[in-house]
Amino acid sequence: MGKKVIIECGFEEACLIERALDLYSRVGLLQFDKLDMCHSLQKLIHEKDAQDMFDAVSDKLKSVFGYSPNSYPGIFNRKDVQNDVRLAADLHQNIRHERFNHRMVTGEQTKLNWTTDESKPDICKIAGMDKPDFEVSIK
Repeated sequence: MGKKVIIECGFEEACLIERALDLYSRVGLLQFDKLDMCHSLQKLIHEKDAQDMFDAVSDKLKSVFGYSPNSYPGIFNRKDVQNDVRLAADLHQNIRHERFNHRMVTGEQTKLNWTTDESKPDICKIAGMDKPDFEVSIK
């Protein structure tokens, strides 16, 4: 067993970690159009009225890797997508699922909505990778 790292943080910080993992996996999937998930970049794009230019540049950047504007490599594409992307996506899914569990326990959510966060993390499992050494709990 390797080293263990314990991170304790507030809810807002955990949400930022969750968004960072999502953004990392999307970049690895060449979803450059999703870079505006970063609030600072989103604000700049809006202030500069640059959405059309941003979208065009995102598509052009994807073409560098041989992908057309409306296509991406899938998360299980082993040629163009490495395991770090799958791991980041699985960790992101893990945090989202724990937030769903917490909403159900606290009564903030009372019924299933069939959203991604209600699903248990399974990306690494489907990819045949070891289960991540990662635990999340909300107190």
